[in-house]
Formats: sequence, C-alpha cells, structure tokens
Amino acid sequence: MVEMLDEICCKAPKAARIYQSLGLCRLTENLLRVPQTVHLAGPPPLLPLARVALVVGCPACEIQVTHTRRLTRSRTMVQRKRPADSTIPMEALRSALKSQYHATLAMLRTAIRRCPDDLWTARSDHANPFWRIAYHTLFYTHLYLQPNNRVFRPWDHQQRGIQHMDKPLRTRRPYTKAEVLTYWSICESLVDDAVDALDLNNPRSGFSWYKIPKMEHQIVNIRHIQYHEAQLADRLRVAIGAGVGWADARRSARVRATG
Repeated sequence: MVEMLDEICCKAPKAARIYQSLGLCRLTENLLRVPQTVHLAGPPPLLPLARVALVVGCPACEIQVTHTRRLTRSRTMVQRKRPADSTIPMEALRSALKSQYHATLAMLRTAIRRCPDDLWTARSDHANPFWRIAYHTLFYTHLYLQPNNRVFRPWDHQQRGIQHMDKPLRTRRPYTKAEVLTYWSICESLVDDAVDALDLNNPRSGFSWYKIPKMEHQIVNIRHIQYHEAQLADRLRVAIGAGVGWADARRSARVRATG
C-alpha cells in the first residue's frame, strides 16, 4: 500500500494534493499498530486508540511534515446490548420441582390404585412384588425430601429393611394397598414444605452415597419415582391391558391425581 501511494503521488501531482490533504502520502513502516482480532459474532468492539505516523511529502509536494494522528472508532457506533440476566430465580426452581413431584407422584398413585389384588402380591415372574416396589419408591421419596439422612423419621409402619429391593424379602405381612396409599398421601403432603425448606444451593446432597449438589439430587429423586412408576405401569399393561396416563404439571398438592 505504501509503495502504491508513493507511486501515485510522484506521477500525478493532482492526486498527490488530494492524498496530501488526507494525510496519506508516504506512510511510515509501522503504519497501524492495531490488533487484528477476528470477531465471530456481533458488531466489533471499540478498537483501542492507536497512533499513526504520517510523513507528508514527495517530489510533487512542497512541504514535508511529520505528525501523528489518533485513530479511534466513532463513538456514535451502535453499542452491542448487554445480555439480560439469564439466571433462573430460586422461587421458579422450587416451583418447578414441586410441580414435577406432584405430577410424578400422581402417576404413581394411579398405578397403585389400578393394580389388581392378585398382581399386588404376585412374585412368580419377578424378584419383587408390586407392593414392595411401590413402597420402596415412597420410602426413598420421603427420605430424599429431607435435608439429610440424620433428620429423617421413617413412617410409623416401617418394617425394617423392607425398602432394600436388592435383599431377600423376609416379611410375612405385605403392606396392603390401603396402607401404601396412606403412605403416598403422607409423602404427597410433604412436598411443598419440604422443597421450600431445602438449601438448593448446597454443594452436597446431604446423603453420603450421592456425591452431587442438593439441586441435582432433587432431580434424581423425581427421576427415581418416575423410573419405578414406569416399571409398575408396564406390569399393569401386561396384566390388564391398560397402563398409566401422563400427568401434566401440578402446581398444588391439593390437585387430585387422576386414576
């Protein structure tokens, strides 16, 4: 570029005067010391101030003056708007958790209520009968709604160890459907106050066997309910030809479950 401008100035006096007025005759070697940054998205930011050394003069010019000029991008350039704060309010997170707890518990209740009496205690094709899976699900729902396992108080009718489905079933008295539905009502009624009381910013779940933050652990708890509800719904579909319908978001514990 420097050589081209010099050549124009030397061969065309009129052009030289024009370039002289613009301060473009014979640029020094370090023409611009402006960082060359590639911007992938959005308008380019304001460039840092740079100094340009200009030497005005050539055979066609009568004067030779060395001066510097500050370069800056126009202040009138449209500034990129700062993105709005995308942080989800804590109250919205709590509301979403409550809604999904209520919805998935409603589906579990439907599965329990629809279970035929013979399927409720049947063990011929499965390691664990229907009633034990339902109780196991409610036990851990209740447990994981607590800040930690130290403050947990089991249901009054808890049979020791019965919630561990990986261990042999030793009880001779299965819970009745009415008993499990009673426990379901207890768990359902706990949801709103329990979620409100949790520190969802806690980096620990409160349970040593879950190395995850409290917020994520609540999502795990909801997933656990849905996992076993689907297991029971599949047994229902095989046994009676009907499963469990999808429950939409539930904003209140007072909304009755369908089924």
